[in-house]
This record gives sequence, C-alpha cells and structure tokens, in this order.
Amino acid sequence: LGGELEGVRGELRHREDAVAYAHRQMRDAEDKAKRAEGALMQHQEAAAGVAAERDALRDEVARLGEEGERRENELEEARERVSVVTEEKTVLQRRVTETTTE
Repeated sequence: LGGELEGVRGELRHREDAVAYAHRQMRDAEDKAKRAEGALMQHQEAAAGVAAERDALRDEVARLGEEGERRENELEEARERVSVVTEEKTVLQRRVTETTTE
C-alpha cells in the first residue's frame, strides 16, 4: 500500500508539473498574442497615417495642376495681348513712316 501511495504521489506531482508547464505555455502564448495585437495596431495606425498623407499629397497635386493650368491660360492670354500690341505698333510705325515720307 505504501509503494502504491508513493506511485500515486509521483503521478500527481508529474501531472501538477504538466499543468504548470501548460499554464506557462498558455501565458507565453497570451503575451505573444498581445504583442502581435499591439504590432498590428501600430501597423494600422501607420497605414492610416500614410493614407492620410497620400490623400493630402493627391489634393496638393490636384491643386498644383489647377494652378498650373490657370497660369498657362494667363500666359496664353498675355502672348495674345503682346501679339496684338506688336501688330498695333507695326501699324503705327508704318503710319509714322508714311507721314514722315510724305
């Protein structure tokens, strides 16, 4: 009976050790899961920041494109005015030349 009792005690210690080991593994797995969740949250926050920056840059590119188009139109209008003024100058110079040669 004494030997059998020692055998049962040994088996009980072995099972308690196994339970303690399983608990440690479970805590380690929970810690890893928490770290992974934290890393995922950081990644999502970073991705949201990158998306916001991308959207801001896209808006800036659109704004600059519109501004460039507006300036291109202004430049074309200025070229047209220069052309008209140049033509008027040429006409006036001809009239001056005609008047002075008469």
